Amino acid sequence: DWIRPMVRRSMRRAAALVGVSEFVAQSLVDLGYDRGRIFVVRNGIELDDWIGAAPDTEGVREEFSLAADQPVIVSASRLFRYKGQHELIAAMPEVRRSLPDVRALIVGADDPRGAPGEGSYSAELRRLVDEFELDGCVVFTGWRHDVRALMAAGTVYCMPSFEEPFGMVFAEAMALGKPVVALNNGGTKEVVDDGQSGLLSEPGDVGSLARNLVELLSDDRRREDMSAHARRRVVDHFGAERMAIDTAHVYEHLVGSPAT
Repeated sequence: DWIRPMVRRSMRRAAALVGVSEFVAQSLVDLGYDRGRIFVVRNGIELDDWIGAAPDTEGVREEFSLAADQPVIVSASRLFRYKGQHELIAAMPEVRRSLPDVRALIVGADDPRGAPGEGSYSAELRRLVDEFELDGCVVFTGWRHDVRALMAAGTVYCMPSFEEPFGMVFAEAMALGKPVVALNNGGTKEVVDDGQSGLLSEPGDVGSLARNLVELLSDDRRREDMSAHARRRVVDHFGAERMAIDTAHVYEHLVGSPAT
């Protein structure tokens, strides 16, 4: 429903439609577009920007008064309902029962677009923090220019976003060696291989989300294994060069097709 009529007209006339995941490609098919015109080119990141020199994680932990060995969950995105920060906050009481010193950093600018008639989503998140008595446990950092350092300073990355088209931030977190806790739907499961580079729960299952967070925050060995696998997966599958090659194949297909 969010695709404007002008864009839909352009899509109907296009020789090719490129989805950033199989999930997006299938969504186009479900909208009635010809599967023969649809290609999948998964997003890629500039690997050197994320696997290069280590960012200043000590500075981040000092800024937020976090001990070097304190378990920290980082969630970085715009504050918007489909990104699922409310589910993360709802999971935190259970996580804190197992890990009393846990902290969650919610990184991102306020987004005034809440659910229709419900006002600001960021205000809703703050109300949830009050409701669950999580003051001091959940920290809103606001807009930041050092997101890479914040993500690197965390123990795990969590964004329970619903029907994420791809999830570039998951690849970025994995490149930093951070296991991901997210949802088993949308394009997320094409980036995060469940049980290998992260743990995925079903949408709305806050209990499972909390258990996955506790499992990774508590098990250093499991987390280290996932960290190594996550980096390899990004290098093998989600680099910008691979994305460019896949895009070139789309053009080659079009050039080699008979004119219509």
